[in-house]
Amino acid sequence: NCASGRSAVEAERASDDQTPRFGCPPDRLTRVTPHWNRWALLSLSAHPASNVPLTLAMAPPVSHSVRGKWDAKTSGGCPRNTTWIDNPQFLLLPPSAGTYSISLRCAASPKLDIGFVVLRQEVKDKAGRKTSTKVRKSELVSKTKWRTTDQISMEVELPEPAQGRGYIVLPCTFEPGPQAGFELQVVNAAGEEFSLMPIGDEPPAPPV
Repeated sequence: NCASGRSAVEAERASDDQTPRFGCPPDRLTRVTPHWNRWALLSLSAHPASNVPLTLAMAPPVSHSVRGKWDAKTSGGCPRNTTWIDNPQFLLLPPSAGTYSISLRCAASPKLDIGFVVLRQEVKDKAGRKTSTKVRKSELVSKTKWRTTDQISMEVELPEPAQGRGYIVLPCTFEPGPQAGFELQVVNAAGEEFSLMPIGDEPPAPPV
């Protein structure tokens, strides 16, 4: 039967079709985020089809900045010093796995040896803050070299965070003691929203 033969072929083609289909609410933005193997080298193109007029545009990068300072109490130096956990710490909360560009700027004169460490936040971290002077291999995501400069940057591939946790970004000078202000900036080029905030010394107040 030719009709049944065509139906079988069409059904087989439909099962092989990997084109995503979804409905978009009218007059609202819909974000489409592609994901692929982090080691894959590929070119990406999108060819949307719709039964109504639509506009396709790249999502703008999302950027957040926070300011901090190293003072007499918070200038702890790099991880080779036992006081390095006294440095200001910042919580980076990404919604999913992705690539993030992190930059540390310091306008001190003369220039300081600056850098930063990115750690997985762990359950044992008091109020979310890194309190152990040792860095285990399992919690270290990445770190920069320490250079005499006014800006140091690094691109970091962050895995999807564990439930209820994020990543700790810890800016520091190489040696403890220098006092200066700094700015920490994080950018997600894919346009996914995320949070960046200081981590305080005290645990959060219990909910009322």
